[in-house]
Amino acid sequence: TMAPCQTYRRIDERRREPVRGDLWWLLNEQPNLAMSAASFWRYMVSARMLHGDAFATITRRDRSPDVYGLVPRHPRAVEPVRGERGEIVYRVLEDDGRVVPYDGSDVLHIPSVGFDGLRSVSAIKAALGDAGGIALAAADFSSAYFSRGLQAQVAFAAPGDISEEEIARLKKQVDEKHSGRSGMWRPMVLTHGMKVERLSMSAEDAQLLDARRFQIEDIARLFGVPPHMIGHTEKSTAWGTGLEQMSIGFVRYRIAPICRAFEQEINRKLYRRATGFVEFNLEGLMRGDSKARSEAYRAALGGPGSGDGWMTPDEIRHLENMPDEIIGELYRAPRDVGESGNA
Repeated sequence: TMAPCQTYRRIDERRREPVRGDLWWLLNEQPNLAMSAASFWRYMVSARMLHGDAFATITRRDRSPDVYGLVPRHPRAVEPVRGERGEIVYRVLEDDGRVVPYDGSDVLHIPSVGFDGLRSVSAIKAALGDAGGIALAAADFSSAYFSRGLQAQVAFAAPGDISEEEIARLKKQVDEKHSGRSGMWRPMVLTHGMKVERLSMSAEDAQLLDARRFQIEDIARLFGVPPHMIGHTEKSTAWGTGLEQMSIGFVRYRIAPICRAFEQEINRKLYRRATGFVEFNLEGLMRGDSKARSEAYRAALGGPGSGDGWMTPDEIRHLENMPDEIIGELYRAPRDVGESGNA
């Protein structure tokens, strides 16, 4: 949702120009009357990650190629089927209970892993079963472990025999005054020379905490998310270059392929081999710190020690979300005068 979806008009094989028309508004501001673009993309990405497929029906004006709405559909409400000619027809369950067939050209369908031409494999069913089951079991065990308050499985050792009545009274005292969180730190008074001996392992000995940490990493690994991005920073020394490079790698190797899948589906369904196309701008997500950007821009402009440049000042200003035109000319003017020797 942070990366803008730019719309372009292709001039030739090497040149293109940005276009801000109705389609740009749908993809970046409001795809339909019920939600913003940020909510739309968040829903689509979540559906693809959790269910394996993301669907959105395309609303056109009077059966024309012009698009004026994109409506996300829950994956469970969509059934892709093969038509008589081998094409895909999407049977969509509407809010009023009707099942409406949609032509394949009127549905955005972004599959994921295991796509067989109709549906993809759900990450929840395919891989998260074991990891999620272990995580739930560890959570249940942790809750039961700490809810007891008193260390589980302890023994009261007496130097001699005691009566059944005294044993029952001791059990009642422990249950009423020393169990649960409210009695965790209450002092216990033992008579007849009794001592408390622990028979069970501690939470650390049982590797309970290590197991829970591993499940966090295991589930994050399943979705391709670096642990530090969900607040799991135990193995990260500090914020700095290491985490920055991990975040850039996350964008490059995880976010970029997902965006590419969305781009291809949008281009083939909304443009239909026309001269236009869309592209997600990930430059802002991969931006390094100010020092690294300054060094990269200095090399891009060219000059001593950098060779020929490949960017103009205005192009760099665009990447930094700064205006150009007159301001850009003012920035270039002193440099041009100085190089010409006519200062």
